[in-house]
Amino acid sequence: MKNLRRIFTVILAIELLVLGVQHFKTQSISVVRAIGSIIVTFPSVPLFNETNWTPGANVTKSFQIENSGLFAQSVAIQATNIIDETVPPLADAIIIVIKVNGTPVYGDGSSTGHKHLSDFYNEAQVNLAAMGAGVIVPVEITLQL
Repeated sequence: MKNLRRIFTVILAIELLVLGVQHFKTQSISVVRAIGSIIVTFPSVPLFNETNWTPGANVTKSFQIENSGLFAQSVAIQATNIIDETVPPLADAIIIVIKVNGTPVYGDGSSTGHKHLSDFYNEAQVNLAAMGAGVIVPVEITLQL
């Protein structure tokens, strides 16, 4: 009887673990948090969803940030909900460049110099722009494998 109870307990624990993992995989993740009068417009969510990406290839995605308020505001970007379980981390091999209004603000061509996606993951935030009231700025992120 004790062995039957142990087997049942182990099976139940495994089922709960599998259900828990499935639950967290299917949860919707908050992709963007715009505060106050800042409006962010993405063409797609997630912004990057590439398949068959080959070494040396670039992928560029754009979005807009709008300050619909009455006062100037600083705008920054940061990575959240990071999952990179590859060994070695794939993020160490991906080069990133972030441009605002066509001018590099992070990565090659900017004052930060050459950056990988793993560097971006480790930043507390990357300042994009000081936006005046009513201003809309295009942001472009390029990733190169």
